[in-house]
Amino acid sequence: MNKFIAMLPGIIILIIMIIGSIWNYFDEKKSYNKGICPDCGGPWKSFDMDSSGAVGLICANGKHYTWISWLRLIKER
Repeated sequence: MNKFIAMLPGIIILIIMIIGSIWNYFDEKKSYNKGICPDCGGPWKSFDMDSSGAVGLICANGKHYTWISWLRLIKER
């Protein structure tokens, strides 16, 4: 029982990280909106890529932008 109590903080942190990753994926997927800006309806265009591989997207009229970290996984297929 004492070992479980000692491991509990690590288990809780791991669960929070997994939930956070899943939440981030769905939040980015909603923002990406199948390649269409949800605010103005224009198509997303890539404007940059950061050191982690996340893609910066800007809408056709240049007023909205988003960063998507999982988009490169789709493009590699």
